[in-house]
Amino acid sequence: MMKKILAILAALTLMIPFALAEETETPEVFTVYPPVAAHAQFAMPANPTTGYTWTAFLLTEGVVELGNPDGDYVADEAEEGMVGVGGTHYFEITAVAPGETILLLNYFRPFDPTDMKTTAYLVSVDEEGNLYIRDLEGAAPIIGQVTNIDEESHAVTLMTGTHGEVIAFFGEDMPLPTLEENVKIWFNGAMTMSIPAQIGVIAWETIAPPQARPM
Repeated sequence: MMKKILAILAALTLMIPFALAEETETPEVFTVYPPVAAHAQFAMPANPTTGYTWTAFLLTEGVVELGNPDGDYVADEAEEGMVGVGGTHYFEITAVAPGETILLLNYFRPFDPTDMKTTAYLVSVDEEGNLYIRDLEGAAPIIGQVTNIDEESHAVTLMTGTHGEVIAFFGEDMPLPTLEENVKIWFNGAMTMSIPAQIGVIAWETIAPPQARPM
């Protein structure tokens, strides 16, 4: 079973989703939508003629409600008879209950799911119903197998195919993976130059062993 654990770390911004509600003042790391609407819409450029399509996925259910997971596609205006015209996929989320999740928007060809581009957003809903969104572009996941667990430091050591040994530090409220578990960890893009390197965990999930092989 996939484990989905979330924690907020450093700021990363590149693309801001737009919403059907007026934004309120917010810390720089987030775009926030007030509880009067608590509804956000994401616009993702697409061109179905290339074979690529978008789909959306939530790492944790119950925090926000996702509309059509395949999005609603709107083609660009074009002269009649033109081919190869692109358009936009629209995805919508609505706040449901306090908590945090990660929204993954995957762009891929159904016949070749290994060739996938993922855009990720950290989504939070507070006790007042405010919807907070932070772009995680640049916070690429790292994949590896847990080789050691340090309960005192609340950290684990991973053996990865891309960076060798890496020590991952988890938030105090985040359960740790188990020994020899294969995991995908989202971190804030900052990795120390030490040996082993060290990272701070934003989110993590259990993955099947084949996915954990060096990429």
